[in-house]
Amino acid sequence: MSNAIKKLSRSAVYQERATIVAADGGGWLVQSESARYTAKRAVSCLVEPEVGDLALCAVGEDGTSHVLAILERTAGRPAVISTEGDVSIRSSGRLQLSGQDGVDVVTRGEANVVASEVSVHAERGSLVIDAMRVVGGLISSDVDRVKLVARALDQVVDRFTQRVKASYRTIEELDRVRAKNVDHVASGTMKVHARETVMTADGLVKMDAEQIHVG
Repeated sequence: MSNAIKKLSRSAVYQERATIVAADGGGWLVQSESARYTAKRAVSCLVEPEVGDLALCAVGEDGTSHVLAILERTAGRPAVISTEGDVSIRSSGRLQLSGQDGVDVVTRGEANVVASEVSVHAERGSLVIDAMRVVGGLISSDVDRVKLVARALDQVVDRFTQRVKASYRTIEELDRVRAKNVDHVASGTMKVHARETVMTADGLVKMDAEQIHVG
């Protein structure tokens, strides 16, 4: 019984309030009403202490001390939640992260989002990426206006279909089409005008109309 009492006495701790004075190696130098000592931050204390904070400390009779929580901090100073090593946040329900003035996600490594569905709603958006690769089964967009400015545009598709009400193209230099067969059909007028026009064929050249005017 006496051994059990001694073991219990050695592990006894008491709590007191103390002020963070300075960082001290891997711990913090704190000042209480009775003494000044170094205390390590407890694993459960997620808010990183700062000089001037009023903290709740646990002091053991064996000389070990820990900062359990930050009780008070000067108004206007931000709180930083930090831990050593990897951190996982799990919830059996819905997890919501909100900020009145904004939310920033910053990392030097990778940022991965894995979900069955992703929705983004914003009044304005900006995306700056040096290189981007998109792999998917279907991309569907419904927008009022699209503006694209690029130095080069390369497309490789099996089939390309466009339906437009009016199409206007301005090409400063060369416009070249290479195809096995070319079919142009106009229900109204088809006009081709150039300073010089050359038409050649290896086989037959045929012109068929009710009237043909040359010159």
